[in-house]
Amino acid sequence: MTTRTPDPFTPHGTLGREDLMAYVEGRLDPRAAHEVESHLEADPLLREAVEGLQLPGAMAGLSRLPAQAPGTGHGPWLSLMVALAVVVVVATLVALYMDNDAPAPTVDAIATPEAATHTVAPSDTLTGQGDLGITEIMASEELPESLHIGHATTERHSIAQVHTATTPSPVERTTLDPVRPLAPRMATDTAHKAPPTAHGHRSSLQLVYLHDLKLLHPKELYGRSPDITRITSGVDARYVDAQAQEVAASEERRIGYLAFMDEALGRFARHDHKGCLEELRYVLKQYPEDVNALFYAGLCCYNLGMDQRAEQYLRQAAEHRFRVFDEEATWYHALTLDHLGQRAQARNAFERIVHANSFYADRARTKLER
Repeated sequence: MTTRTPDPFTPHGTLGREDLMAYVEGRLDPRAAHEVESHLEADPLLREAVEGLQLPGAMAGLSRLPAQAPGTGHGPWLSLMVALAVVVVVATLVALYMDNDAPAPTVDAIATPEAATHTVAPSDTLTGQGDLGITEIMASEELPESLHIGHATTERHSIAQVHTATTPSPVERTTLDPVRPLAPRMATDTAHKAPPTAHGHRSSLQLVYLHDLKLLHPKELYGRSPDITRITSGVDARYVDAQAQEVAASEERRIGYLAFMDEALGRFARHDHKGCLEELRYVLKQYPEDVNALFYAGLCCYNLGMDQRAEQYLRQAAEHRFRVFDEEATWYHALTLDHLGQRAQARNAFERIVHANSFYADRARTKLER
């Protein structure tokens, strides 16, 4: 009689419930795991059961079911496992469907200097002004460089003041899949809110510095670093024609958050406020509550003479639930009110800064003594 060599790819014996549970939990040695995988390759029903067990919560649910004797073949234990897998899959799909179809979170009233309450939607960053467009940016008239704000090393957000903030972390340039922004901040009341006392709220937040300018690390905002998508419309001034822009867009369409902000803040550091603001508007279109983009967009708008937009961007940054730019944004917001001719509101803002003894208290005191 001819002796046949056993086929290494043919499963041998039967599997029990404990075998599959040990396989899913990674408790089997390589040889035993290979034997289980041979059964999975040969039995689609068994493979579905294992895939179900690998879903979150499946093993915990299975452990509460009564054990069944394996018996011949798969036995009733496999039916239980398949049923549990189906239940977990259906529950997961329902949860995802409900999450995607849930109504957008309601944003409560946000007070302005002119009114007690004012309701804004997260996407409506600037009430009554519409989305910031390239035409508006290009039509703006830049202030003389001597009047620019946000560039001196004596500013709160400069790396020269790092001793007053958290130790900066190395810049990460990892490109990851985009994630949704967190829910909008809760309502605030600018008419009564005083800036926080100096230097008491940043110890637990991770900061990075690009071009010596402070940023809140995107992992603090979104849990991980998202991508920013450039939305091309028309021909950017950097390109000769639409074809050249299309070629570049294929390479630039998705850019890691920190790499994107590195380019934007590089423009800001060179006093290219139009170029910086053009970049930041992409961030604000996709993440309208991004505190980094709000703050630096506010500075750009001020330096470009776009005072109405500067007032609202800086106000949002000052009131943001991540209190990273609150001192500097509150100061620049007060300067913007003064620049707009809203003297009473500006004076109240300067008084609150002095009362809070914030980083800009001395400068605010000088403003009050005029």
